[in-house]
Amino acid sequence: MITEATIQKVSEALSSIEEQDLAASQIEQNQPALYNLIFGYPEDYSEFEADFQCIFGMLIWKTMIDEYPEIKKISFDDIESTLEKNSIILTQIDELADGDAMVFVEKLTENYQQSELLVFAISALVYADEEDDGSEENYVIREDMKGSLLLVLKTSLDCLNEAR
Repeated sequence: MITEATIQKVSEALSSIEEQDLAASQIEQNQPALYNLIFGYPEDYSEFEADFQCIFGMLIWKTMIDEYPEIKKISFDDIESTLEKNSIILTQIDELADGDAMVFVEKLTENYQQSELLVFAISALVYADEEDDGSEENYVIREDMKGSLLLVLKTSLDCLNEAR
């Protein structure tokens, strides 16, 4: 199971543009279906939301690859079926949680194999808008985009976990 220390190490390693470019290239070459999911963000995403999806998608991929180097190739069908399954699961959990974020996270990560990594991504997603520094650049994830970002990140993690 992936630990917080592993996540932190990978996060620091991906802090440079060069490392991000290398990771993106490796994903594209080794996992093209996953690459399309991570880097295929909707046109209505802000630049920050698109960057967030790409960087956290790379973080999930790199953390999983570092921990489990023998991950099999993920197919486009795997991505599609996991997206559909996760869309249903996230909707059901959201209804059960009835607007309580803590209940939502608890239900989502209950018995989840890579809970540390999923909680890390959720925390970043939830708290991203708290880093708004008031500058002209908008470093906020809009509330209506958080669900689609979570869907992509959880689907990436689920597919990688299944392929290990």
